[in-house]
Amino acid sequence: QMMDIDFVEMLEYGMPPTSGLGVSERLFWFLENVTAREGTLFPQTRRHVEPLTRKIYNLPEDIKKILSSNPEKIEHAVDESMHKVFPGMFYAYTVIDGVKIQKTDRDLKTLTKKVIAENTHELDKIGDLNPISEYRKLFKSTGAWKLSRRPSPEALLKRLAQGKGIYNINTAVDAYNLAVIETGIGLGGFNADKINFPVTLRLTKKDEEMHLLGDDKPTKTMAGEIAYSDQEKLLTLDLNYRDINETKITEKTNKIVLYADGAPGLDEHEVVEALQKGADYIKQFCGGNISDIKIVR
Repeated sequence: QMMDIDFVEMLEYGMPPTSGLGVSERLFWFLENVTAREGTLFPQTRRHVEPLTRKIYNLPEDIKKILSSNPEKIEHAVDESMHKVFPGMFYAYTVIDGVKIQKTDRDLKTLTKKVIAENTHELDKIGDLNPISEYRKLFKSTGAWKLSRRPSPEALLKRLAQGKGIYNINTAVDAYNLAVIETGIGLGGFNADKINFPVTLRLTKKDEEMHLLGDDKPTKTMAGEIAYSDQEKLLTLDLNYRDINETKITEKTNKIVLYADGAPGLDEHEVVEALQKGADYIKQFCGGNISDIKIVR
């Protein structure tokens, strides 16, 4: 069930001070001494993902044994080292399956002109936008700023301010870029079939190699840059500033995973709304089915 942001906002105005408690079914599994498989309804419908066991700290030995024998399977995470350096860091994602991507679309071109006309900022005002300001803080903290790298939505908005327009890639990438222009939130789309899940947002190590899209030679990372990584490789550099060639979206892609970059100072609702907008644009021009949006902290 998708989260209804408007309904939640109405509750803020229409209800007295209220609290709630949600209890995981895992607690009852533990109390009843059953395994996760026994406690899961319709286990045959669960999609298989490779397990990534979370670290367990200071738990009684009997609970450790239960958790270790039934490791939680997760597809996405934020690395612990990231939280230590940037407390409150998060991102959101969704999957759009069954898409049919074309090189271009007449209606998409028309909408692009309209969105650009309504969302072109003065060059010196772009940094005042809240998402851009928060992304800049991250880039300055990691050292990417000194290398003249800028947050991907800032680079896109600067092109519009300079009258350069945007590149035509394909109907999927061009579609979600409209949401970036409208919201200032960084979005990155990838061919889901080329990713070895789980995906983790983490800090890079010195001299990790990645083949960035459009480059002839591999790039080596600095230590402490922010990157999305699957089990085998780095997917991006400096959030979604650059991404690798292997996972790019092409006209042959039929399953997209779309990420929205969070930041400690950004509101989760703002990031989710931008991601939903990007996914809706993809569905409008490429079809497909949008999965639930999930926030990863």
